[in-house]
Amino acid sequence: MLHAVKIEPEYFNKIIEGKKTYEIRKNDMDYVAGDCIALNEYKRGEYTGRFILTGIVSIDEYPLYLDTGYVILQLSPLGLEDNINHFESYVNPERFKGEN
Repeated sequence: MLHAVKIEPEYFNKIIEGKKTYEIRKNDMDYVAGDCIALNEYKRGEYTGRFILTGIVSIDEYPLYLDTGYVILQLSPLGLEDNINHFESYVNPERFKGEN
């Protein structure tokens, strides 16, 4: 499954630079390890158009330290094939057989 979320520039830049490999999020999207998450930069109430596609490696709950319903998502950046930012780049064409 692909999840799309907003992220502030401060945190977005740390992930892009490889200085941050996790996100603390409310688990309101039923995140599962192996899912993909598109982190869309969001600044002053608007999307900037920049994003990074990452895979969720693991999900951790720390009830002693996090509010109920919040999790830590361990992320791993996914490469963009040929630098093309199109949905079709991430869709397995085998899934759409017979849709002609």
